[in-house]
Amino acid sequence: MGLDRLSSWGCNSDCNWANHWRGNSKSYKDSVSYGWLKLTVESKIAVETTNLSYISPSGKKLLDNLNCKISKGSIVGILGDSKSGKEIFLQTLNKIIPTFTGGIVEGKIIVNGLNVMEHTVNELAREIYTILEEPSLQIVQTIVYDDVAFGPSNMQLPTSEIRRRVDFALESTRLSGYEERNCYTLSGGEQQRLAIAGGIAMLPKIICMINPFSMLDPIGKKEISAVISQLNKNYNITFLITDGGQDIEILARLSDELIFMDNGKIINRGPPKELFSGKYEIDMRFPEIAELFTMLDGNITRAEIPLSVSEAVEFLTKLLRGKRQKISKTSKEPDKISKKVDPIITVRNLEHTYPGPPPVKALRGISLDIYPGELVAIIGQNGGGKSTLALHLVGILKPTNPEAIITVDGIDVPNASTMEIINHINYVFQNPNDQIFTEKVWDEVAFGLKMRGLNQEEIRKRVQETLRLFGLEQYANEHTAFLTPGIKTLLALASVAIMNPRILIIDEPTGGLDYKEADHVLKIIQALNETGKTIILITHDMRIVSKFTSRVIVIHQGQILLDGSPSEVFAREDLLKKAYIEPPEIAQLARELGLPLDILTVEDMYKYLRGVLSWSG
Repeated sequence: MGLDRLSSWGCNSDCNWANHWRGNSKSYKDSVSYGWLKLTVESKIAVETTNLSYISPSGKKLLDNLNCKISKGSIVGILGDSKSGKEIFLQTLNKIIPTFTGGIVEGKIIVNGLNVMEHTVNELAREIYTILEEPSLQIVQTIVYDDVAFGPSNMQLPTSEIRRRVDFALESTRLSGYEERNCYTLSGGEQQRLAIAGGIAMLPKIICMINPFSMLDPIGKKEISAVISQLNKNYNITFLITDGGQDIEILARLSDELIFMDNGKIINRGPPKELFSGKYEIDMRFPEIAELFTMLDGNITRAEIPLSVSEAVEFLTKLLRGKRQKISKTSKEPDKISKKVDPIITVRNLEHTYPGPPPVKALRGISLDIYPGELVAIIGQNGGGKSTLALHLVGILKPTNPEAIITVDGIDVPNASTMEIINHINYVFQNPNDQIFTEKVWDEVAFGLKMRGLNQEEIRKRVQETLRLFGLEQYANEHTAFLTPGIKTLLALASVAIMNPRILIIDEPTGGLDYKEADHVLKIIQALNETGKTIILITHDMRIVSKFTSRVIVIHQGQILLDGSPSEVFAREDLLKKAYIEPPEIAQLARELGLPLDILTVEDMYKYLRGVLSWSG
């Protein structure tokens, strides 16, 4: 990861960042007097807010008298749904809000001794850096190396120091070798890594990260988590990290403290194990291991709730001693993939090379069949070719080898028109902002039907029904630019579903959503599948794969690595590691305990343990 190399930099003749870090900025100091003796002690507080409120330009109060202290050198997770105000809170700390958003900030914000309201965003950048949820918004240069070097260059650091920082940041985020790549040709996950690399290269005293894990592959999440932990340990950098519950497993283990927000207020805060003990009313998805042990509460006695697989293994090994069933599978219904009918999608020898510079071979001879009514997950590492494959299925990209075959619902996709294709298959983009282009929600949902030439009464009826199905009725006349990420995702899905294609491809359906929004989206997807639609999900969330899909296709470096049921695929951890994939934590727990390999979800494990231990109720 390059962490040891960063540790050895020290401060040589052309490296003055450490001195700048420790003394060049104003420090927050408290003066204490004892008669004739006056002592000056540097504060241990990185962030302090007093009665912090934010009123949006529309007059809505989105932060409500926040009083909060964050200790220097701590890692703090800030949790809540999309209306909690957690992202707004972080963006007030370096004055992004209200500088670029308008509105009114009230109260006091002190960051490393600086009164935020008395400084500009640029002046605050050496103290506090914010990595936004939408990585493309932070791309400022065309080439990867130049983009990461942009911040350190503006700090007027020596060239050799800039180079060291950039090399370390790229290596830490698995972007070594991408130095000359065009930033705008990177996948969404690779762009998220790029944004994180830019923040690491700045080496500020405080790094704020808004949903930083949402687009990363599973092992990538652990790698970035390790980088955060090491930077915190070696350089005492304070990290404030938001999450809506989708990556709670990572954040719960990484954080020293968690803060739960709701409607602009702090509801609870404390150590992760304490907050997930079940003693608190917390409207948040628990980490899988904590959720399991909370469900088992009353059946077992334990001092504290485990948060990791290793802690759970240690406890359950003792609990199951002498009681383990000698079976290899549970009584679950086996995963079924029907191949008695002709496939609805056929792909043969599909290749694609992006021209660059430099050229990038994204697909290397992909061949697959997908059958009517399947709910299929496509998984793999960032930049592995998942979205590139999907864009070929809907005709947005064309094969770069003439012999490739792509047939979708009887249509020869490479030679069909867009209007012909979208009657059969359609695509929901990973970033809804890439798809939404009208001003009002109603108009966005109605657009496709208007292009088809339907009459106004038919359009009105179908739009109303679709808005109701997706829970968007109250937003019908809202401006699309001001919707939350979760509502934008629902809108993007609704505007495609209303066209009634037989096949839907949905790229990262829950990326960046809070757990409530994610559950809502997944229920709608499941309902659409139950009507007979073929659904293809591209996702990095292995819980979705284990709970909702019947088939998993793993893509690695532009080729199919694995193809089978979730239990079959997750049993191949040796191959999954090549694609930077880890099974869900419950599946890992089952393997470590030697339990049936088709135990994939919390519910599966709970039922199995109750059966083995003969618990009642």
